[in-house]
Amino acid sequence: MNWFRASLTRQLVASIGGSLFIILTLVTVYQVSQSRQQTREQVGREVAQLVSEQASAIAAFFEAKGQVIHAAFSSPQVKRFFREYDQRGGSLQGNADYHDVTDYFRFFSDQDPAIKSLFFGSNHTYEYFDLNGRYSDDPNYYTNKRPWWGEAIGKDRLYVTDPAVDANDGSVSATVKRTVYDHDGQLLGIGGMDILITTIGESLLSNIKYQQQGQAFLMTEQGKLVFFPAFSDRFPPGSLLGEVDNQFADSSGFAALASQLINQPTGTATVQWQGQTQRVQWQPVDSDYPLMHWRLGFLLPEQVVDAHVASEAWSTGLASVLLTLLVSAVVWLLLLPLKAQIRQLVRAMEEIAQGDGDLSSRIEVSRADELGQLGRAFNLFAERVHQLVNQSKELTQSVSRSSQVATDIWEQTLASMSAQKGEVEQASAATNEMAQTSA
Repeated sequence: MNWFRASLTRQLVASIGGSLFIILTLVTVYQVSQSRQQTREQVGREVAQLVSEQASAIAAFFEAKGQVIHAAFSSPQVKRFFREYDQRGGSLQGNADYHDVTDYFRFFSDQDPAIKSLFFGSNHTYEYFDLNGRYSDDPNYYTNKRPWWGEAIGKDRLYVTDPAVDANDGSVSATVKRTVYDHDGQLLGIGGMDILITTIGESLLSNIKYQQQGQAFLMTEQGKLVFFPAFSDRFPPGSLLGEVDNQFADSSGFAALASQLINQPTGTATVQWQGQTQRVQWQPVDSDYPLMHWRLGFLLPEQVVDAHVASEAWSTGLASVLLTLLVSAVVWLLLLPLKAQIRQLVRAMEEIAQGDGDLSSRIEVSRADELGQLGRAFNLFAERVHQLVNQSKELTQSVSRSSQVATDIWEQTLASMSAQKGEVEQASAATNEMAQTSA
């Protein structure tokens, strides 16, 4: 502390540098606060753009499959077969159209791994046909008794269904289907395409990342999950998003999130997913052909945003420290001439105080500031002191000379008095002698 107090330069540098550091610290805190909000907004915009692009890609994927279905069931051969085939359980062994239609359905599956199968439910026989031919394992299977039949008749257009589990092989598919009519407007049946959920997830959703972070999920307008990163036998495709809270430990907020996704086409929310706070953003996956109103969501850990903020905070803090050091160094260099001038004044004052200084010497003053004024005042002071000393010296010499004269006069007076005393004594002796003689 004494080392610090012993130098005005150190005090000035410390005061200026410290004040600057405090100001920069306050500015940094404010900037970090603003940066956090700006970073969140920036990340939100970037993620929204990412999710929007992927939502468009998913819609385009299903639209492409819709075009395939439209083309497949517009085939004259397909329509002719299902128009002419009207005997349930009838023999198809020699029916060339049947084999061609079966091969035609199989062709699409062979060409596209995402397509599990094309199928057709006949309105004449209520039988089911796919790439394996006519389904005959269950003689009591009637397509018009299946829930999907009534749904397709009610919609009467190309649309995408919720994911469902195939009872035969356990695979999970989303189906694109439509009503198929003959040229005269007669309903031939329901044609459709089963699209494997696994291929949707692998080709469209698994690779959606923001800076290598985050997970995407896909939900139908009824809240059923088409894709979710934690699907399992206990939580298969088609499960409700709102059930995540109960199915996974340290997870909450998904029930409210599901409601928001159903009611709002776009938005942002926060959930807890397996112990981590996640920022959720979603965009609509909408299409009119095929008809679908799904939601694509993206889970991004909050720590990604916090990492951005922390990085900016460290950068700003480091810049503040470096700027403080730079300013302190500049101030120190600027104070060196002042320090030299002050030291010159101090040495001169010390010489005067110690009594052996040269009062005729003066400080060279070339500054017009307060320090220059101080130097000129010191020179004036030294001049006055010098004058006083000279006057005192002259007075002392005058007094010394007067004292010497007085001493000389005194000595002369003493000598005269001694002489007079001798004369008086001689006169007195002579008088005494005369008196004695007379007697």
